[in-house]
Amino acid sequence: MNQNPAFKNGLYFGLFSVVFTMALYFIDKRLLFNPFLPSIVLFIAGIVFMVLAAREEKEQDADGLLAYGDAVRVTFIVLAIGAVILGIFNYLLFNFIDTGLMQIMQEETKAMVESIISITGGGDEAQEEANKALENQTFSYGFGIVLVDIVGSLIWGIIKALIVSIFVKSTT
Repeated sequence: MNQNPAFKNGLYFGLFSVVFTMALYFIDKRLLFNPFLPSIVLFIAGIVFMVLAAREEKEQDADGLLAYGDAVRVTFIVLAIGAVILGIFNYLLFNFIDTGLMQIMQEETKAMVESIISITGGGDEAQEEANKALENQTFSYGFGIVLVDIVGSLIWGIIKALIVSIFVKSTT
């Protein structure tokens, strides 16, 4: 019996995402809040698993073909499954495994805001305003944030699926 390539590669992508997140966690928890490293690695990994799923889907077809619509479906499912798995894991990580991550998130956010104000030439007044706003901000990673993260991933995921599918489709 053939396995569903989209489901299988979605699980692999989700597992990869969790393992990668845990690696960042164990190397340096602050890496979890780096705006570039996790995004770039997971972006590339997502594309790799999308392409693998599309290739497997083609191989399962008697004619070795994969229409554009089918390619979009397969590649999007990979990202959707991966996003849900990572969202659930992040919820568990931030709320049960290490609740101190919220403090690190707050510190990293403050450092990033200070850097942006410095680069843009903002003065001490802008810095003080930003610090006040951050002090009054409640940092949490509740279920609502998880849903927003997953929906955001799905929106970007459909865009990636539409683009990747142009290259992995095959007809006639």
